[in-house]
Amino acid sequence: MKKIIYLIVTSITWYLSAMYRSVPLMALTLTELVLFVSMWLLSFYLKYCIRAGFEREMLVCRKGEEPFGNILVENRGIFPAGVVRLRLRICDPDMKKKTSISLLAGSGKRISRKITFPIEKPHCGLLLFKMEKLYVYDYLTLFRRKKKQQEELKIAVLPAKRHLRLFLASDPWQEMQLSGQDDHGRPGANMDEIRQLREHVRGEPYRFIHWKQSARLDKLLIKEYYQSEEESFALSVCPGSWKNKTAVEKDAFYEVLSALLLGILDRGRGVKVFFEKKDGSVAVRTLWREQDCDEFLIFLYREEEEAAAMPSVPGPGLCLDGGLRLTFFGKEICQFTADHFEKELDTFDVTVL
Repeated sequence: MKKIIYLIVTSITWYLSAMYRSVPLMALTLTELVLFVSMWLLSFYLKYCIRAGFEREMLVCRKGEEPFGNILVENRGIFPAGVVRLRLRICDPDMKKKTSISLLAGSGKRISRKITFPIEKPHCGLLLFKMEKLYVYDYLTLFRRKKKQQEELKIAVLPAKRHLRLFLASDPWQEMQLSGQDDHGRPGANMDEIRQLREHVRGEPYRFIHWKQSARLDKLLIKEYYQSEEESFALSVCPGSWKNKTAVEKDAFYEVLSALLLGILDRGRGVKVFFEKKDGSVAVRTLWREQDCDEFLIFLYREEEEAAAMPSVPGPGLCLDGGLRLTFFGKEICQFTADHFEKELDTFDVTVL
């Protein structure tokens, strides 16, 4: 459409210049023709000089958040780039669609543009964005050239942060709060080696504060010590097959699992997680921090197709199965439901004896 309008304007200019024998109008007509041909040639040049890609291979966001990241536009030519349009495909069973994003590439050699990826109500799991085609325009957007792209971006959608209220037998966190006499208040902790310093949370005992660093940084920092394996709590994760499960059931499992892991960490325990695969091998991960939990959930996302349908041998300690049933050494202690798990996580008090 723009080309047609441009040619009509050029024709009118040529007609007026011929009718009135106007030298300026003839010069303007010639300029318009030269510009038209130049933009046509420039579109081919920019097609071969410009490429685009994702700045990272994976982004992480929480459920309910809008994931955003950077797209890198690289110009290998000497002329600045104009408008660049990308066509992306969202590869997800529940969102089979394509979307387009327009960018002003600017004049730099390598330019990063922050964008928000269009995802509506993302579910827990991995989403795959594929960059299928790149459209390059000249400066007047008269001509468009396209080229195929093979860039991919994975977006890991983690559950919202919830903490299951969990009460464990001989809870070391309660012992640490009640005991004010012994510096070795955390059973099994190696009090000779500090693992990290972190900001003090209300309710934690003041005797673990690192006073020198707190005074230097003008904020309360608490010392975290290395914990022994005896302090880690055993948890078997048995999601089973995902083939016949809906996105809601899948979300419920990951939300409950995340809340359970964070609930155990809140009690001062680590979590030793067992995950059995189809081939009978068992993956074991020991989690001490919230970041470890996020990394384990991403590991589960990648291994969804490799999960065993049923565990060959009941795992030690706690076990969360695909039906949202939480057991302790085979004894059911809690049953969640896919439709009301959010309310249940807020109201349930789980006691493990």
